[in-house]
Amino acid sequence: MSTTIEEELAVSKVYSKTDHKQSEPNGPSGESTLQTGSTSTKAPEFKMDWRMFLAFASLMIITLAAALDATIISVAL
Repeated sequence: MSTTIEEELAVSKVYSKTDHKQSEPNGPSGESTLQTGSTSTKAPEFKMDWRMFLAFASLMIITLAAALDATIISVAL
């Protein structure tokens, strides 16, 4: 049984519309709603708190350590 490309694209569009969550903007405020089937809920607002800054600082330290390690290895070679 062979299918055409158009049939496969039509099937993939149907699955992508029904199976995945879709986010739609609701105007200039930047709020969005997550739609799953027939229900919709508001997405939580992003807040920058101490946990975000701690995670960002950890990433900066790890990146610095990796850069120093690569520099040391390249100088040693």
